[in-house]
Amino acid sequence: MTPRFWSLRDALLGIAITLLSLLGVEGGLWLMHVESARPPELSRGFDPSQQYLRPDPEHPGNWRTHLGVAAIDQLSLPPKGSARRVLLMGGSNTRGFREQILERALEAGSDGEWEVLNLGRPGYGSGRVSILLDQALSALDPDIVVIYSGHNEFVERSFRADYEKWGGAGMRWIARMAEKLRIARVLRDVARGQRPRRHDDPLAWIAEYGKFSSLPYSETQAEFERYGENLRHMIRASLGSGARVVLATVVWNRFSEPRVSTLGELDSAARVTVESDLRAARALYPAYFTPLLPAEAFDRVRMEDWGRTHGDAPRDLPGLRPLTGPLAGVEPRFFEGHWDPKIHVFYDALDKLHAGVAPERRSDLEQAAAKLDEVLALVPHHAQALFERALVAWALGERGERVRGWFEEAARYDHAPRKGTPLSNEHVLELAAEFPEVLLVDLDRHFQSTTEDGLVGWELMVDHCHLGPLAGEHALETFAARMLAAWPEEETR
Repeated sequence: MTPRFWSLRDALLGIAITLLSLLGVEGGLWLMHVESARPPELSRGFDPSQQYLRPDPEHPGNWRTHLGVAAIDQLSLPPKGSARRVLLMGGSNTRGFREQILERALEAGSDGEWEVLNLGRPGYGSGRVSILLDQALSALDPDIVVIYSGHNEFVERSFRADYEKWGGAGMRWIARMAEKLRIARVLRDVARGQRPRRHDDPLAWIAEYGKFSSLPYSETQAEFERYGENLRHMIRASLGSGARVVLATVVWNRFSEPRVSTLGELDSAARVTVESDLRAARALYPAYFTPLLPAEAFDRVRMEDWGRTHGDAPRDLPGLRPLTGPLAGVEPRFFEGHWDPKIHVFYDALDKLHAGVAPERRSDLEQAAAKLDEVLALVPHHAQALFERALVAWALGERGERVRGWFEEAARYDHAPRKGTPLSNEHVLELAAEFPEVLLVDLDRHFQSTTEDGLVGWELMVDHCHLGPLAGEHALETFAARMLAAWPEEETR
């Protein structure tokens, strides 16, 4: 039998039937009051032409966020009143700041009312924060803008790469039109419900963190140059709108290992030597080093691990050094909830690290230190080797400038950091010098004064970059004290 080929009429008829079916389903979903997906969700905050703050039809005079997250997480922000308004800008750390703590601290130290609005967004780096701030300045009319941004430059770079895969403006326009359909919303929600969350899916973790495994350090430096330019734009835009600016360094965990190390221009023989020395050093480590040096990204302790359901977990944690300076005598606090079992495994390992190596294993760690020194002689800026050298020295009981330097340099030469580093904070300090009217809060240095040898660690952090509850509250109190000291009340009206 000769196969029958479709005629143009058959093709058009098939298309018409498909469209009518879709319209029927769309009409049914409309009758069921199913909302369409929001177009801004597609842009993920990267498109300056999208309006991420819009008039709120349910609350006339308010502004409502459209920031590509669940509807329950959207904010309805009131019009400016008589209270002095502070706007918090940044990523998930900023989102986690409790506005009422800052409000109370400001009102306790001054006359009159204060109002704090929080536009921190999880995963937002300085590029998207800058776009959002441009819109917020005109819509929300803040008196003071607080910028706490610097952990997410490579998180955002990853998201930006995903966004750009749409293939140009044409494909994004088609996808945006599809997002207006209720059926697209239903299909998307079904697909999301059937796939594991990223932090539960090892393959997703591996793919995500593998994106920058061969990134040259020149690209790392260029990314932080863009970070500096984004901060400069935010400062100028805020000052130009009449708002005062608080610019803060970001606090990061020295005891959290770097993400990406590369061997640069080494020849093949030198690469073999480096890899052999690293393996030899690791074979000499005590067993408790294993949780401190997780083999895969999903083995790391992350913020999500503090709230997942795994049954009851004890609240006391080993491995916590006493706090010093302004937090001397204060007990560290952590999130309530059901903790992932790996949290206790990790803190048990920290306890052993701080206690120091057993005398019978000291020789092994001294040999490991020698192997790591050989690696660093060949690759002085190898981030992972620097970090492991610091851990070995710490376990051997060494403290002081040399160990602090290894921890700091390990972060500096991380090719794709997911936290603040000396690179990011140096840009903040340079911009504060460039704009003397900006109030600098060197929060990282402040928290260094609360920890042994200035090495901020797991006493204050719940992962590589997120402040724990105690540190978050103390950060806001520090902001308030500095703002009130720098700007008398009449200057902030």
